[in-house]
Amino acid sequence: MDALDMDVLSRDPGTLTEDGLSPIPHRILVATDTGPTSGGAERAGADLANQGGASLIYLSVIDPSRLRSPGGPFHTRVDQVRSQRETALGKIVQTARRDGVTAQFLIWEGDPGVSVIEAAKAEGADLIVVGSHARGPVGRLLLGSVSRYVLDHAPRPVIFVRPDQRLDDVWPFAPPGADSVTTVAGGSAARSSRSWPGRVRIRPIRAGDRDDLAAFYAGLTPESRFARFHAVSRGIGKTAAVLLCGPDHEHGEGLTAESLHADRTRAHIVGHLCLEPGEPGLEMAVAVADDWQRQGVGRALLIAAVTWASDHGFDRLVASTLATNGAILALIASSGCPARLSAPAAGIVLVTIDIGRARPNAA
Repeated sequence: MDALDMDVLSRDPGTLTEDGLSPIPHRILVATDTGPTSGGAERAGADLANQGGASLIYLSVIDPSRLRSPGGPFHTRVDQVRSQRETALGKIVQTARRDGVTAQFLIWEGDPGVSVIEAAKAEGADLIVVGSHARGPVGRLLLGSVSRYVLDHAPRPVIFVRPDQRLDDVWPFAPPGADSVTTVAGGSAARSSRSWPGRVRIRPIRAGDRDDLAAFYAGLTPESRFARFHAVSRGIGKTAAVLLCGPDHEHGEGLTAESLHADRTRAHIVGHLCLEPGEPGLEMAVAVADDWQRQGVGRALLIAAVTWASDHGFDRLVASTLATNGAILALIASSGCPARLSAPAAGIVLVTIDIGRARPNAA
């Protein structure tokens, strides 16, 4: 999995480009307090709007309750804060417009989390960008109460951006035209999944893949292994490799993405997805080699997994992920299948994907 410092949640996935890889937002809402914490979000929003031709709205929310001492008088007047925000936002908008972006700003008063959600709905935004603080001591994104409220209630994808990050650090989708995935070989997935010209093919895992699969996991960065296993890990042992390479292909399945060498007779694993029966549905886990992330490999694996599950009578997929793993949440959002999120443990999000008999969004 991609271990990026953002969270993406979508109950209504964005428009897909013709190659099926990248949701393209048309109207972006950037929530900002115009301070240093929001700098990365302001830049990322403008860059994404510039690349995709989207319109951009900078929203700043003034919370009057934070301008007064508890039970006491206001220490700063609302009109003073509004004047400061208008000046700062005016400069931010001018910078975006100089880069060719259609931009404007809004100032709301009220609860910041509620205001961001309501403004996104009122303005028809299909992506929300929010600034975040630096990561904590274990490398996890720190979400305050406002950010958590936005994440839990947003009707559109949400990206959290640290001050030191740029668009390439947080936007998990490959640009149109990027080399992608070739074929899905074997089983029902071969009949149902889309094929792309490119360097990778998806196929069911085989018993003989155990050494290659162990090498694949050993080759991931520590961050990617942590995102996959939710713990510090050096990879998988021989016993785990044998189990992962031995599904019965009827009640559970394993899929590999393999990169074809120039002669097309040799390949090495660059992605792995496993499906295991459980409660309340078919449990799914996915990992993609670091050098192959954001190139459509994860999406191709997900499409094949949804197709296999649907063909074998499963109504839902279940996946657990770190709350900070925006790439996997964005990947799930791009499938076009309804998804529900819950938080069974601190820092962990349980995603339930309702697939029914529907096909994934592969076009």
